[in-house]
Amino acid sequence: MKNNDYVKDKIIEDPRLTKKGLKILGVFMDNIDNKLTGSDVMRESHTFSGTVYPILIRFEKAKWLKGEWEKGDPKQLGRPLKKYYKITALGKKKALSKIQEKNSSIEGWSHIIKEIIMKK
Repeated sequence: MKNNDYVKDKIIEDPRLTKKGLKILGVFMDNIDNKLTGSDVMRESHTFSGTVYPILIRFEKAKWLKGEWEKGDPKQLGRPLKKYYKITALGKKKALSKIQEKNSSIEGWSHIIKEIIMKK
């Protein structure tokens, strides 16, 4: 079960990881000790809300991110409460693994491409 992890005797499958998902993981890896809101992620990844929030939900369900609502009264704050996300230990492990996979596949392709170019 390479792409699964156990959480309290329950198998959690890895979420689908797209280029945008990898980019969002990168934002969390760049801000490893910080809690980020969806708007922070949108700003840093240059990605729209319709893409960011579904990815955040998938990563939170997979336990790659931990979400936590800010405390306070929206009326006193004058705005809706924000949800903060932080990458988990599992999320860090998965991010490093996925980034390494992507890099090795890119390196593999670049090696093949270089060989083809050199033959011409």
